[in-house]
Amino acid sequence: MTMTTSVTVKLPSQMVAAARRWAERDGTNVSAMTGHALEELITRLEFAEHAEMLRAADAADPDRLRRRAAAMGRGLAAWKADRELGTDAE
Repeated sequence: MTMTTSVTVKLPSQMVAAARRWAERDGTNVSAMTGHALEELITRLEFAEHAEMLRAADAADPDRLRRRAAAMGRGLAAWKADRELGTDAE
């Protein structure tokens, strides 16, 4: 069960009226719509922050991605060879 906290939010009257119309049409309520909107925004912000972290890491070590891809390729090749030989642990 998810814990919830009540918060007071002041929004323009026209925005609330529009949100109520859309919520009614979609069979939900303004509170749920607000929660979903915040969840989407937080997800986008966290993704952007993560992407920026990766860009910074690549800028600090431009060859890192190539080395990582090569290591993954070697691992995949070894796994495929093991499967062909019947030595993989299943």
